Amino acid sequence: MAGDDHNALAECRATLHWLRSIDRRYLTGKLWPNVDASAGRNACWPWIGKSFSHGYGQIQVGRKPDRRTVRSHQLSYFLANEDIEISHWVLHSCDNRPCCNPMHLRGGTHAENTADAIERGRFLNRPTVRGEQHGCSRLTENDVRDIRALAHQGLLQRDIGQRFGIPQATVSGIALGKAWSHLNGKYPPVERVRHCKVLDAEKAKTIRSLYWAGCDQSILAKRFGVSPSAISSVVRNQAWHDPDWTGPDETPKHACNRRLAQAANEFFEKMVPHVREAMASGATSNRAIAAALNGAGLRSVEGSRWHHERVRQIRIRFNLEDSACRTATIRRRTG
Repeated sequence: MAGDDHNALAECRATLHWLRSIDRRYLTGKLWPNVDASAGRNACWPWIGKSFSHGYGQIQVGRKPDRRTVRSHQLSYFLANEDIEISHWVLHSCDNRPCCNPMHLRGGTHAENTADAIERGRFLNRPTVRGEQHGCSRLTENDVRDIRALAHQGLLQRDIGQRFGIPQATVSGIALGKAWSHLNGKYPPVERVRHCKVLDAEKAKTIRSLYWAGCDQSILAKRFGVSPSAISSVVRNQAWHDPDWTGPDETPKHACNRRLAQAANEFFEKMVPHVREAMASGATSNRAIAAALNGAGLRSVEGSRWHHERVRQIRIRFNLEDSACRTATIRRRTG
């Protein structure tokens, strides 16, 4: 197989191995009626049947569902050489892809096939187009130099992108050396850092103190002119890491939620006697108990009127379920 066709060696092996299981008379009848051998024994015998787009002839061999498509010159070489090695590729000495003359075909290796392709100009070895020579490039080498210089100075990537009219992600790739990497030796990229250069160690310490005192991250972000994600990294001691910092065991939000849950639990404990009293007075459903509590002038934890769902939570949490209530619930559910 000459030229720039790069089928895997495994495919060639599988095809030749499969052909050995097919009757040779059948293969001969599929091949030679579509080969023009009128030019003589030493001339090229072109394939006149259906061909692949790259010029090699193709033959449908076998019946469905085992039908396969093989190349005409492969089949010709196989029929002329019964002792063909499975590891061989089939190469053209005439460099004429449609040719099926066995005298113009030989077995070879992938390395020989590639060497033939290079010798005959199948591989053009085009140089890689990079940088401002690329047709889609919007930047020049001087732009890349300036972008990396600004990144070294600590300017925000979004501001650099606005200056050059490119997205922040593009600026990041250039600054880190992932894009325009062929200029890394000439214009060194910046090192990846875990902290925002708008801040410093003293500001980071102030941010942590304010946050743990209860200040919201969004307010801190506006105050220091950074994004909320940068504030989050600082308060978690990931950006501008301070090895001596020992923050509380829980965040202010978690502490607030814990205090609210504790206050609600204490309130529910105080309401248990009132719920028991309502149940003893004949209230068998959560709605009836809620109505009784509202009638007594009692208010829920939010200061609003009692709702049957809140009563249900109390009864589940403190196991306030007597036999009368259980029977009424079963009857209601079963209809």
